[in-house]
Amino acid sequence: ISHGTKEDGKSRIYTLPMQGGTPRLITPIAPSYLHGWSPDGRQLAYCADRKGNYDIYIIPVEGGEERQLTTAEGLDDGPEYSPCGEYIWFNSVRTGLMQVWRMKKDGSEQTQMTFDETRNSWFPHVSPDGKSVIFITYYKGDLEPGQHLPNKNVELRIMPATGGKPKTLVKLFGGQGTINVNSWAPDSRRVAFVSYLLSFIQISILGGVKTILPPRLTHRQAFTLYRKTSFLIKKGMPYRHSLPNTHLPLISYHISAFHIHLIFQGI
Repeated sequence: ISHGTKEDGKSRIYTLPMQGGTPRLITPIAPSYLHGWSPDGRQLAYCADRKGNYDIYIIPVEGGEERQLTTAEGLDDGPEYSPCGEYIWFNSVRTGLMQVWRMKKDGSEQTQMTFDETRNSWFPHVSPDGKSVIFITYYKGDLEPGQHLPNKNVELRIMPATGGKPKTLVKLFGGQGTINVNSWAPDSRRVAFVSYLLSFIQISILGGVKTILPPRLTHRQAFTLYRKTSFLIKKGMPYRHSLPNTHLPLISYHISAFHIHLIFQGI
């Protein structure tokens, strides 16, 4: 695990027995963000800031001397071992946009695997059978290439582990935390992820219309969504079923961790 510590609030890596117990500190130097465990259980791969630059490092699972694998300027992040243990996949901003890369487990043969000029690609995860890689992408211009923020329109994309053209599996509202770590099913047929949009939807009228909705919906779509989800409104809260499906003046909005609150002018 990696977790902010009481000394300075910075993330350090620990190991913990499966049955529970006392955590063991592995990386005294901070910040260190764990991402991958070698298939033989002997090495940990992580992203760490040393001297003002985030790079990829590995360290024995018992602790000891860390070894730096990348040295490019800019952010290198998300290291994860391939199931065969011979490669480490990661994402890097070294060519401008964030792209998916692969290298040998000793840091040699660093090879760019995606060449998307319209998206920033993060957190590649190799399927257990070693055939496919899934990763999350943000749209170019929606954030800085080195950012992986919450509350964004993103895509989960998949490509062959040997390289090739990625394809989109799903478009969703999410971002940070959607698929930071490997969540493939053991049979390589499914993958788990977090969508902010599917948390829950509530709509109410409190002198106006306050609604929790995904972004980029027209007012007509919002009205349809309202009609379909009115059963989620708390019992006793005043509401209508006959909101006009014309454009309503938007007064304000607020983006929180998991929801978008849109406040329209009252009827």
